[in-house]
Amino acid sequence: MDNLKEKFYMGSEGNLIDAAWQALEDSIISYQGNPVGTVASKDPDMEALNYDQCFTRDFAVSAMALLMRGKGEIVRNFLIETLGLQSREKHMDCFKAGQGLMPASFKVIHKKEQEYLGADFGEHAIARVAPVDSGLWWLLILRAYVKATGDQALAHQTRFQRGIKLVLDLCLTKRFDLFPTMLVPDGAFMIDRRMGVDGYPLDIQALFYTALQAASELLLPEDDYVPVVKERLGHLTFHIRNYYWLNL
Repeated sequence: MDNLKEKFYMGSEGNLIDAAWQALEDSIISYQGNPVGTVASKDPDMEALNYDQCFTRDFAVSAMALLMRGKGEIVRNFLIETLGLQSREKHMDCFKAGQGLMPASFKVIHKKEQEYLGADFGEHAIARVAPVDSGLWWLLILRAYVKATGDQALAHQTRFQRGIKLVLDLCLTKRFDLFPTMLVPDGAFMIDRRMGVDGYPLDIQALFYTALQAASELLLPEDDYVPVVKERLGHLTFHIRNYYWLNL
């Protein structure tokens, strides 16, 4: 981090880019000998808190950079491991992650000479709110990986198709509101603390739209979910174009 700051103040674009790539490489974490993601922060001057974890939304940015450099293996491993962490059991326990929820973050835990992944669904976040955006970012990462590598077979695996549908079930389920947009609790997106932003923020609706587009491409063409997703896309597009405005 100090090296990156030094390069920035030196004003050399080449040095800054090289330092940025090196910082990204240094942030990569491994699980069972394979790279699986990037930690949120490696600042040696500050206590890690929960920033020693790999956040799904943060890794979306890292994934795009890694794919541009041909490092698809890391992104593939991330997708596989986070899919394994997805909450898949249907239950009525309000203290457990809902079915289909993707973790906000995960970390590699070493205990008694063993290594495993620990997922956080909001329990350790400052706001103590489950993330509404992690599944949406996961769909975008999967779509970017498929486009960059041509590895469509990964998305077409049965477990990935089920994971995509579970995210869609969570997002498209009937709720108390009668809008095609996604209702967002305070602290459930962007950053893990309450900021007085809730309801139907525009950035989440844009992310929701993009994730639905990604899902429509990733699902098998004959799947029953495809027309459902396309119908919601039409409703969402109409609603945002007619009921949202920018006060500039």
